[in-house]
Amino acid sequence: MLLAVCLVASFSAEGAGTAAVATARVSAPELRSVGLTDANPVTGPGRCTQIALTGRIATTDAEVTSVTTTVRDETGGLKPTLGLRRKESGSITAVSDRVRLCGLDAKYAADYVGRFTWTLMVRYAGGVVSVERSFRLRYQGLVSFNAAPEPVHRGSWVTLTGWVSDGWEYVDTHPIAIYFKADNSTTWTRRGSLRPRCISYCGDGDAATWEAKGKFRQSRSGVWKAISTRTTYLASGTRSDRVAVSG
Repeated sequence: MLLAVCLVASFSAEGAGTAAVATARVSAPELRSVGLTDANPVTGPGRCTQIALTGRIATTDAEVTSVTTTVRDETGGLKPTLGLRRKESGSITAVSDRVRLCGLDAKYAADYVGRFTWTLMVRYAGGVVSVERSFRLRYQGLVSFNAAPEPVHRGSWVTLTGWVSDGWEYVDTHPIAIYFKADNSTTWTRRGSLRPRCISYCGDGDAATWEAKGKFRQSRSGVWKAISTRTTYLASGTRSDRVAVSG
């Protein structure tokens, strides 16, 4: 009988200890509304842009020991941020950080275009919670565009010539959309597209020159507009040229 009582007392003590441990377990912080001000930033030669990551950390009984952010490019390389900011209000802590990305400058330094991953990490007494947000940096595509002849005889053909560049590198194969808006109109009408073709140094990598050319009939004076295709590394660019109609 004495042995049975001891065993019961032992089991009761173990059960009480387990309950005590469960009660003391720390709840993880909750990461809320974490996002970026721009998921598709654009930069260019001599230009810089800033992106901000913002969010909130909700805590109950968790003791946050550190909050950090890191930005990595496609190769895993780190991009320094401008510094994490925290503002506490009760159990909610608002956090924000910024990163500055630049295009080609006078010293030939530039941030590589491509996909970046931004990680917000919160360490607390019970472990770590984190969340990732991604964005893609592109260079601004530059469209060169010309419509000729100017003026054009009513109902005759106008020749449109264009090509796309990011400032130093020509882009091949991606079509250029063509739109037309007559004078005194507010509506742009798509008239077709032009696909670049190689015209010199073909097969010689970056030295190759690409050109897109096409003919369209024009009966009213107005503006032709070329819009390039957004690619993995280039943002869409646009350029316009007005042609008057005579006769």
